[in-house]
This record gives sequence, C-alpha cells and structure tokens, in this order.
Amino acid sequence: MLYGLPDSGRNFERYFDRFLRDACGAVPMVVDRSVYKILTKNGDVIYCAVFVDDVVFWGTSDSAVSAFRNAIRSEFGEDGFTGGVIAESILGLNVKYDDEELNCTISMPGYIAAVAERFGVDQRTTLPNSPLPLNHVDRKHEGAPLTEEKRKLFQQIVGCAGWASFNAKPEAMVASSFLAQHCHNPGEEHLKLGHDLIGYLYKTREHGIRFNVDEFVNAGKMYVDKVDTKLNIADLGTKAVSNLGLFEDLRDRLTGYNPECYMSPRVEKAVKRVLCLLLK
Repeated sequence: MLYGLPDSGRNFERYFDRFLRDACGAVPMVVDRSVYKILTKNGDVIYCAVFVDDVVFWGTSDSAVSAFRNAIRSEFGEDGFTGGVIAESILGLNVKYDDEELNCTISMPGYIAAVAERFGVDQRTTLPNSPLPLNHVDRKHEGAPLTEEKRKLFQQIVGCAGWASFNAKPEAMVASSFLAQHCHNPGEEHLKLGHDLIGYLYKTREHGIRFNVDEFVNAGKMYVDKVDTKLNIADLGTKAVSNLGLFEDLRDRLTGYNPECYMSPRVEKAVKRVLCLLLK
C-alpha cells in the first residue's frame, strides 16, 4: 500500500483488527467495534481502543500490559511503536486525573477556544450562562430566508457545537439538537442562538465530563501508544485534525503507558464508558 491512498485507513483497520484477534485474543465490544476486550490466561483484563494508528488501553496488571506491548512490538518493530508517559491529551480531548478524589475528567478547551475564535465569539465581553435562554421556545423561521453565506455559517456553528457537546459537553446537547433542526432554513434568531451557544461553550470550556470510580490501584490512568506501521499507512486521524488547524501538535502530545499505574477489575465498567466516549 502507498501512503495517503483513500482506502489506507480502512485497510489498516482490517490489518490491525486481525492482529488483535489472532495474536492477542481480543474480542470487539458490542457497543463499539473499535473497542476490544482482552482476557489473559492469568485472568487479567485489557481494554484496547483503536483510532487509525492511535491505541488507547488499560490493563489490570503490569504483566498483562507488558505482554500486550511486546506483542505489538513483535508485529510492528521497535521503531514502529512509540509512547512513554501517562496520557494528557488524546485526539483533541484533554484528560485530567485527580488522585485524591479518584476521578478522571475529559474536556475540550483547545477545540472550543479555536471554534470561538473562528466565529468571533472569543471577543465578546458578555457570555451566556446557559446553552439556550431559560425561556426559549423553539420555532420555525417563517420570514425571508437568510443569504447562502449566513446559512452556511449557521450550519458550521451547529456542526462545531454538536461535536463539542457530543464529546465533552453533554449539557449542550439539547441546544445543539434544537438548532440542528433549523439547518435547512435558519433565521437571524437561530443564527444569534448559535453564536450564543458557542459563547456558552467558550465560557465553560474548562468543564467537561467527570468519571468517578469506587476503587483505583495507584490511581489508574489512561495510556496511549502510537503504531507506525511497516505498511506505511497514512495517519489519517492526525491529518484530519491538523487540517482543521486546531491541534497541529497532536502527534507530539500523544502519550503512552506508565507501568506503575493500572486499574483494578472493579472499574472495568467505568473504563468501557470512557473508551466508548473517546472514540465515537
């Protein structure tokens, strides 16, 4: 295969899927086929999530994680496998850990700040305290249609707000859904609501989704490794984000596993939820 071919991403997905199943005994989750569960002979569990050539995983013991990493090294070579420290950023999502409260928070301040700057919302002196006005009543636009330029602007706002709300700002999902219903014929009132929604996201950009667990071993954390395949497959995920001009340094910020930290089996359910959220 050649670097950058349109089918490179899909072909590598199949290649890595076969490797995980055959070499590691991985079984894809029902809720997301890019998330795998590996049950070792010793009874340890590894959850592994794949986005093109970015691998996010947890393990319940050092030995299980070490064996998993060695299997990847054996397949792709020492030079084709990178990573090293606990993940602080994964595909545009910031990850913060609180070792005292034993929780993990996922947020998108960088993406939201870039969106606010794109639409000129970051210059506002007053920002709303809620995604929609508390007395908002959703209505169709009955007047003259907006210009094509403004209609496309509204659609772009809705798309950006929807992406942020889906990944890290669930309290804005209803507002994003309401506005999305007007993409075919928005009015000035809808355009203003869209800008206000971006303003709210910008004001609360440091807030995200917090996952609390009842038991950690060494405050279990998220681990990420990078696979640079010998097939020279394009890193489509990194390029897609870079093309938006939001996170050009994504590759350098992707981080990896710290063998001194791992999760206990009792937090598997919480882990699965985080994995599915990250890779939607």
